[in-house]
Amino acid sequence: MRVHRWAYPLAAILLANCSTEPDNRPPTASFSTVPPAGAIDTVFEFDASGSSDPDEETRFLQVRWDWEGDGTWDTIWGAGKIRTHSFTYADLYIVSLEVRDPFGALSSTTREVLVGESPSAVFTITPATAEEDTTFRFDARSSSHPVLPADSLRVRWDWEGDDVWDTEWSTEKQAAHHYQAAGTFQVTLEVIDTSNISDLAEQELVVTAHNDPPVAAFTVTPSSGSAATVFELDASSSSDLQQPASTLAVRWDFTGNGEWNTLLSTVKTAATSYQVAGTYTILLEVVDTGGMA
Repeated sequence: MRVHRWAYPLAAILLANCSTEPDNRPPTASFSTVPPAGAIDTVFEFDASGSSDPDEETRFLQVRWDWEGDGTWDTIWGAGKIRTHSFTYADLYIVSLEVRDPFGALSSTTREVLVGESPSAVFTITPATAEEDTTFRFDARSSSHPVLPADSLRVRWDWEGDDVWDTEWSTEKQAAHHYQAAGTFQVTLEVIDTSNISDLAEQELVVTAHNDPPVAAFTVTPSSGSAATVFELDASSSSDLQQPASTLAVRWDFTGNGEWNTLLSTVKTAATSYQVAGTYTILLEVVDTGGMA
């Protein structure tokens, strides 16, 4: 019997005995929750972008989620790292994240998410509208919670609606603030309970510029006359500290009987005559653009 002998090159033998798959280390699973707690109708955002891979394969990581912590994955594997979810019932949920790298190595982590009753944020403003430098008073004592006592609730305020909280958390529900400039401001109140579940309330507040009343002044020419005399009235000397005299409106009561004989007008002159001899009191009203008279 003839025996066939085959000779293989040494390089081929060495290649067959070497592994072509590199050593693979598992990824690290990590995620954040915004907000960390909320009411039943809260839409939570879960962000697994902080997950990483020591083999520099982070961009190829896939994730899946278990919202209730019951061991059943509620989503399929996907490359998208951010998901939103809301819960139907109030409870303390254990949300699980699992991360998989391109070679199948896995890592998982969990985070508690509290879903419960939400407080109700309510407040009043006194006065509702006023001039700058007025001390406005804010009262959130009507805020409540369906289960917890109102005294346990904490509040904080944003006076300008610029998303920057101007006060620290406090159980004191009353506050005061004054504005240095006129404007329309969106006052925001946040109320938070002992489980860090919060509610927001907003109200619009109008702060007007300080306005001094105008000064009414006029002349009569001539100061006396007969029934045929036409008396010329001139209120051009009327003035205002905050605005030019040309913007002021005037009206006249020629006989001082409380009935205005002319409509408001920026024309500062008028004329009248009297059919009956007598002494008459002429009234002038001056009104600025802010309604101050």
